[in-house]
Amino acid sequence: MATIRGPRLQRGTSLHRARLAELIGTYVLVFFGVGSVHVAVLTNALHGFWQVAIVWGLAISLAIYATNAVSGAHINPAITLAFAAFRGFPLRKVPAYLLSQLVGAFAAAAYWARASTNTSSAPAWSDRVSVRPGATLR
Repeated sequence: MATIRGPRLQRGTSLHRARLAELIGTYVLVFFGVGSVHVAVLTNALHGFWQVAIVWGLAISLAIYATNAVSGAHINPAITLAFAAFRGFPLRKVPAYLLSQLVGAFAAAAYWARASTNTSSAPAWSDRVSVRPGATLR
């Protein structure tokens, strides 16, 4: 049975650089992925899942391209855990990767939450948006 090997990391890649790469990669993924859904729904431009799927795919491609050589481009806590369990990813790096990925994801989500509630420069659709638990569009 052939084994599949992960990408070769640059020599001398420090854990700090890898953590930063994971934070940026996850931020890019969530920013563009969730942002595509956010904008499509709020502007009533969602006419199927094609445009959202294309943006998600481009976001994943961009995040992998940008972080692969530095951190292996996990950009997802589930991937990090799977690599640790089945591919020999060092367990000592798992908490740092998971924390970086969570910070990146929450930072991107916080941007979109803030963009939805910024009333000083709100777009025309902002009067239909309510960002609270159980929120709906009117």
